[in-house]
Amino acid sequence: MSKQINIEEHIAYKDFTISDAASKLENLKLNPVLFLVDENKEFIGSITDGDIRRALIKGVKIDSSISEIVQGNPIYIKKDQVNVKKIREWRKSNFKVIPILDKGNRIVDLLNFKSEKNYLPIDCIIMAGGKGERLRPLTENIPKPLLPIDGKPILEYIIDHFRSFGVSDFLITTNYCASKIEEFTDHKKSNALRITCFKEPEYMGTIGSLSLIKKFNNDVVLISNSDLITNLNLEDFYLAFQESNSDCSILSVSHKIEIPYGVMKLKSNELISITEKPTYSYETNGGIYLVKTSLLKLIPKNKPFTAIEFLDKLIEQKKKVTTYNHVGYWKDIGNHTDYNQAKLDLKFITQIE
Repeated sequence: MSKQINIEEHIAYKDFTISDAASKLENLKLNPVLFLVDENKEFIGSITDGDIRRALIKGVKIDSSISEIVQGNPIYIKKDQVNVKKIREWRKSNFKVIPILDKGNRIVDLLNFKSEKNYLPIDCIIMAGGKGERLRPLTENIPKPLLPIDGKPILEYIIDHFRSFGVSDFLITTNYCASKIEEFTDHKKSNALRITCFKEPEYMGTIGSLSLIKKFNNDVVLISNSDLITNLNLEDFYLAFQESNSDCSILSVSHKIEIPYGVMKLKSNELISITEKPTYSYETNGGIYLVKTSLLKLIPKNKPFTAIEFLDKLIEQKKKVTTYNHVGYWKDIGNHTDYNQAKLDLKFITQIE
């Protein structure tokens, strides 16, 4: 998952001396911590430059075994038992790098708080099959998710933002100009960032394409439209979803409508009241959802199906569908006006956080 950390650079072995560890730490000035493993590569503990300094002050020899100074009760994350709240506490306590362990206690990844805020246990589906007809002629030969804003495709903003919360498994449904999206993702993915594309055999509605996906790595999936720029705090969204024990949570965005006239309340033809130029506020669907993965089986196979139909089906089956109100930046890039506004906005937003 880590974008800027090589795991091996942080590994120390049992035959290391304190001098060996000090030399390796010297090359890790930005993230000075080593993780000691045994001959089976199972995690034992951590070592920092502070541990070495304290040991030398106590008279431990520089050529002594690293085992003499290892922290035997270090923090770590179990890949299959992620505690998002605890990780947030560690971040706020200024921890820098945390090892992620598999079921055999082997280090399989590192969480680097310089580039990631958390390690959310979710897959992410990005629905990128639309034609972008309202943005023509810009989308004549390029899909809307690849339209650039300040030299960077919309889709890349979306992936990078969700990546900053530790999401590393992306599933992208495509149709229009599918090969161009696949070409982009081939250059974007890495060992730490897994991206798989699923091409619709035909247009399947806003959410019908999700029936093409057969395998998920987590019990919760994040579903997002592919034309959104937002600074959504995905950590807070996930925790609210988890704490409310929701089956599905919809990102909610407030939308205000100003009426430039006096609005009358009538009974038959009799005036009851009049409000001059009122403003009405509505909570609207923000195009991002958290859903229990098991519920995606409700999406029918091989037929068009919309997000509204999916939500209606959840409600019909008495599933708990909640909303999460987002008050930060959110821009749906549906037409030329929105696209031009997003380009202006991002000149002043240096980082989507």
